Amino acid sequence: MTRRGIVVCLCLALCTFGRLDAQWSVSGTLAGLFARRSNSLDNPRSGTWAGGGVEGEWRTFSLVVRGYSGELHRSGDSVNGTVRLTDVALRVRPRDWWWVGIEGEALRTSDSGVIALWRLAGPVAGTSAELGINGLAGHAEVAYFPIAGVVNDDRIAHAFRVEVGMEWARPDRLTFGLAFRRQTFTFAGGRPAESLGGLVLSARVRVLPLH
Repeated sequence: MTRRGIVVCLCLALCTFGRLDAQWSVSGTLAGLFARRSNSLDNPRSGTWAGGGVEGEWRTFSLVVRGYSGELHRSGDSVNGTVRLTDVALRVRPRDWWWVGIEGEALRTSDSGVIALWRLAGPVAGTSAELGINGLAGHAEVAYFPIAGVVNDDRIAHAFRVEVGMEWARPDRLTFGLAFRRQTFTFAGGRPAESLGGLVLSARVRVLPLH
């Protein structure tokens, strides 16, 4: 089946499902990440990444796919490294104010012609609360990745990510977000731990259902 056929089938399935159950939605997000990567030995690298995501919700379950891509540069370097970050999470929300799930993440870096790939997997949990202003809410999320696979780099023992932020939901399907995320990678050998994170600006729109 061609890509166009797959897209058409997904759209038909979503429209059919929407007639059967009203407790579902699909949202799309555009985001920018002002990233910084550092360790205790080298000067930090920084850059601006562009990204986006898609989230589908059904009752208490949600599937989230996000991605960023951009460059990291260090002061004095003539060559910039390129980075692509992708994560997929399956979550369940037992209550309106907290959720749990599992997440997989892939980080691909290209630096001086060497391509490295880190694959991570583990549990994720988060919470949210209204901040007293109409449409404004805060959230916090933590993820722990005990499962790691590495290609062309040192082996990772585990990784940990934390994100805190706030969102402002407008009545016209739009939601704007501001968050700070930081992820720490601990290696199995003697290599110093690394951190990757930064400020995230986002805009999300609910595209389905249309009513």
